[in-house]
Amino acid sequence: MTSLPVRKTTMPLDSSSRASRINLSDPLFWEGPREVRFEAFDVLRRELPVSFQPPPLAWAPKDFPPPRGYWAVTRYEDVRTVSRDPATFASGQGVMLFDNLPPDIQYLNDGWVGLDAPRHTRLRRLVSSAFTPKVMRSLEGWIAHEARQAIADVAGRGECDFFADLVAPFPVAVICDMLGVPQTDRPELMRLTHIGVHFGADAPFERSIDAMRAVIDYAIGLAGERRRQPAGDLLTSLVQAEIDGTRLSDEDVAASFWVILTGGSDTTSTTAAHSMVALGSDPAERRRLQEGSGAIWDTAVEEMLRWATPVLDFRRTATADVEIGGQRIASGDNVLIFYQSANRDESVFSDPSRFDSRRDPNPHFAFGGGGPHFCLGAALARLELRTFFRALFGLLPDIEVSGDPVYLPGPFLDSVESLPCSFSPTEVA
Repeated sequence: MTSLPVRKTTMPLDSSSRASRINLSDPLFWEGPREVRFEAFDVLRRELPVSFQPPPLAWAPKDFPPPRGYWAVTRYEDVRTVSRDPATFASGQGVMLFDNLPPDIQYLNDGWVGLDAPRHTRLRRLVSSAFTPKVMRSLEGWIAHEARQAIADVAGRGECDFFADLVAPFPVAVICDMLGVPQTDRPELMRLTHIGVHFGADAPFERSIDAMRAVIDYAIGLAGERRRQPAGDLLTSLVQAEIDGTRLSDEDVAASFWVILTGGSDTTSTTAAHSMVALGSDPAERRRLQEGSGAIWDTAVEEMLRWATPVLDFRRTATADVEIGGQRIASGDNVLIFYQSANRDESVFSDPSRFDSRRDPNPHFAFGGGGPHFCLGAALARLELRTFFRALFGLLPDIEVSGDPVYLPGPFLDSVESLPCSFSPTEVA
């Protein structure tokens, strides 16, 4: 592959300019306040929309060769261009930050999200039927029950951790029900999944790899049980599925399990937590939702997704020499598309730093920038957010944030670790 020296861009890299000094591979960039990060992305979009960034050495696993640098794509239109051109910007060499992982670790980390057509298309098709809007509509009552149960578990206490106690267990319960994970296994699986998708300066990637391996081993064991004794769940569908007359391997089933589990858990709970913080700082928006119905919830959920954008970025690999955003990119170069920056692009979103529950249209990239890797669970995430907040404000109408949020800084998920809240104790049947 092409080595990556620092290249000249179409605009001068004045060492005194702020844009040229923004280092997205520095942990300090991600550990600071969200607002400071958003301001830095504003600068990059204006001055250096496609910038070369140094290798992410601070987070990289130490047992493998060092990773290379990458091109950071921060403007909305450029993110969309890269996302919708899989022939030029491929996923098959990995979609996560590091390009130095052995193939087995890369597949463990990326699942089939890190594949290209036709294999990605075939594996995705096997799962997609379980996440259509029609199926989601049939699950509304069951998901409402799960939301109510999560709220009932804390309602009598008068206070709790909004993230850890209230919102995190809800999507995990939903996705584990779909996969057929026994109740007794869920707390440990939730713990391992949380470790697996979070890495940063204080959480080495090696720890995430160990957690991912534990989840994969669990999935292979549970898949074996489903082969011996099928059940009416998504995992059974995976072990019984065939591609070109051949059943999926244990690795393919486990990788699908990992993608579905992670995509259906931390992302939704993180979106809900960021949204609760936003609503807590804007009483007018809070009242609008509590007193509203119908269309306001449709637009509010889209704004929650834009506002949070829990998945910060994904990587692609250029398959040919190409120009994007005025910058020449060589075949073999790493390209990171930053969804959170795209979702604050002022050329697309009016007053993007304001949470606006009535924002319409809202063509955000919280589920990706389109193309073949658009998030499979988009309909489920929308249904969960709408159902959860409507139940929350109905059952705990005076719930409020009672302390500062604690964030988990990292270069992949804009995660929340803790969010204290309080409310009037009540009994929920």
